[in-house]
Amino acid sequence: MLKKGQVGVFVIIGVVLLILVALLWFLRSEVGVGVPPLDFLASKEEPLREHLRSCVDTALEDSLNLFAHQGGFFSSPSSLLYQGYQVPYYCQNIDGDARCLNHMPSLNLLEENLATLLQEKVQECVGETKGGFGYDVSDASLTVSVDSSEENLAVIINYPLVFSGKGVSLEFDPFHVSLDDFPLRSLYKVSNDIVNGHARDGYFYQLIYMLDYKGLYEIHVDKPFPHIVYKLNMKDSDFSFWFAVEGEA
Repeated sequence: MLKKGQVGVFVIIGVVLLILVALLWFLRSEVGVGVPPLDFLASKEEPLREHLRSCVDTALEDSLNLFAHQGGFFSSPSSLLYQGYQVPYYCQNIDGDARCLNHMPSLNLLEENLATLLQEKVQECVGETKGGFGYDVSDASLTVSVDSSEENLAVIINYPLVFSGKGVSLEFDPFHVSLDDFPLRSLYKVSNDIVNGHARDGYFYQLIYMLDYKGLYEIHVDKPFPHIVYKLNMKDSDFSFWFAVEGEA
């Protein structure tokens, strides 16, 4: 029969072995000890991609509503504070004239505004991935671009995250995120038609416009005196794009 002292020794040995096994598993899975470098990096690729996708989703969720309700801007020097948003004036008042000065931003500028903010937010998020796993990590070339040339908005993430060391490296290919309910190009065209009407004629008849397009576009108008706020969306779409026409007090 084993004495209590001997039992205690075996228990200690068992605990030590358990700790060593856990440490070995951690070093193999997180640092790559005993694993061929290329195999180790390959095992990390998908978790890193998933983290990057999560970063992008979070950045989009935080940014798109503000972008849409502030006419494609995150800060605008000429805007109307309306329902907690800084809604930009796309047409600015001309004293003594019902018409206004067309101040439409370019679609490219709106895309750049969104891409810049998304890049900042994604960069902050992916910083959490740079543990290194025993490798040198470079992500200085992370870029985000936005493309509205198609019906829906596309966000392109180029993230050449490079883990280098031990003679191997891993670099991500760019990937695309398509926003199916974000018809920026179409609503930008409607915005342009509305602003041109105000700039040319001093008014815009939204009901006639909606009838002409057979209800494809919904144009909601609010008039916080003396200004006009337009809220645009495609039929059956939740994406609402806002801008303002400045009036004369």
